[in-house]
Amino acid sequence: MNLHRKIEEGLSSDLRLLTNLTAEENGVVPGLVSALMDQLEQWTNGQPGLNVKDNLVSEPAEDNFVRMTYGTSFLGKVRKGHVKVVSDAISDWTTRIKEWEEYRNLERTVRDLPRVEQKLREEIAVIVLRRGVLGRCKYCPL
Repeated sequence: MNLHRKIEEGLSSDLRLLTNLTAEENGVVPGLVSALMDQLEQWTNGQPGLNVKDNLVSEPAEDNFVRMTYGTSFLGKVRKGHVKVVSDAISDWTTRIKEWEEYRNLERTVRDLPRVEQKLREEIAVIVLRRGVLGRCKYCPL
């Protein structure tokens, strides 16, 4: 299963979000999926990413709602009493994702890319300098 789908399915079935958030707060899950996917990119590139304390922003909106953003991801309107639920969900899912085998594999792959790229450059340089690809059969002229 790819990470995007795993995050999306996990957040969509998170009981804490399902039982507390109302239909009016339907932007939270898609916004969190987007934010966490952005986080994955940051983490795999060695960046610290966002943190709830500094990057979860709630601005007053109409009635008893606030407009929430996490980094550049808009989470929609959330009831003031549900801000803590969203905050806890972000913290929890951030920790969970970093423990997944799929995430560790992605991180390892991204970390290995520069080495693989360098190796490819060296092989291409050899091919260009020799003006051909070395063969393994007895008819190969090189």
